[in-house]
Amino acid sequence: MTTIALQERDARAAASTVRVNVTLASGETKNILFNDLQDELTEAEIRENMPLVVQQLADAYCDADEQGNDAGRNSNYAALMLCKWFWIYKWSRNSSSLGLVSTEYFEWIHNAFSATFYYRSWRPLRHDHKAERETGQIVWMKNPQYKPEEVNAADKSFNYFLSAERGRRYQEANKDKRKGNYQTSSIDESYEEDGYSVLDREGLSTDCKDYTGAHALIQLLLNQHKYTEAIILDSIANGNSVKQDKYEHEFQSYEYNDEKQEYELVDKKATRYNEQFNERSVVKYLRNIDNETFAKYFTSEYEVPDSEILLTCANKLSKGNIKREIEKALMSLKANPELLAFLRK
Repeated sequence: MTTIALQERDARAAASTVRVNVTLASGETKNILFNDLQDELTEAEIRENMPLVVQQLADAYCDADEQGNDAGRNSNYAALMLCKWFWIYKWSRNSSSLGLVSTEYFEWIHNAFSATFYYRSWRPLRHDHKAERETGQIVWMKNPQYKPEEVNAADKSFNYFLSAERGRRYQEANKDKRKGNYQTSSIDESYEEDGYSVLDREGLSTDCKDYTGAHALIQLLLNQHKYTEAIILDSIANGNSVKQDKYEHEFQSYEYNDEKQEYELVDKKATRYNEQFNERSVVKYLRNIDNETFAKYFTSEYEVPDSEILLTCANKLSKGNIKREIEKALMSLKANPELLAFLRK
């Protein structure tokens, strides 16, 4: 079981006692365990009820927080995490250029939740953070952002900060890239930042490979002696097969003001990319395969049962109708039962 699957299991265990009110398609109102939503409601009923469920859980969390009830806070927080769990998979698809793993997206949700509960705009009270820092005690204040007329305010607030968290991470990544482009580094600086330098080899892993799901799929195809499909899938995964259209995205983000000692809303601009599969890039990549270089790469990256057959397939691809072979390979992948079983894990 993966780390993210274990975290989801732990969240379900923590939310096991949480109950919510839902409205069925028949109009009947029902109080059920949160963990039973998928069993007792249809997909359409879940979609219809989810904003109200989030509102109930957020209110229950805030009630427990105001009462000092840690158990209530934890259980409702876990249930809220599960409501927004799909963001992990959403980010995995549209933020892949950051090179993160799913557990890091799990931390994004925590950060977004922290900002959401900092302002809790759907509640009449919120923490007086400045007074709490000065006194070291919990202090409540009237919430200046409270909007009692706002419908599904909690769900909207969560979604806003979840979206803003992704934008903030891309800003940080772009800032690091710019810094790397014009600033030099040194061994001493590496030691100051990370606690070790490139010279401190002891205790550091020398295995630098970070195998992805694509790697496992390609290896599965090789084990099945489907060399053509494996080569094409590798070229799609690693052969620059994505076309990026650049555009400027305007948005607002909360940033912490050290002087005011509070968060404030700031107008931002960031570069965004629309990514689309580009068949031409794959065709170009396959046409320019150099057998010797290709063989070294493929045998070092994967366990190849028969390197001669692999080269025969690669040579055939570089000279044949590549578009037709790509279409055939993709159809074959869709009809592969072992591959489908792997994807459902």
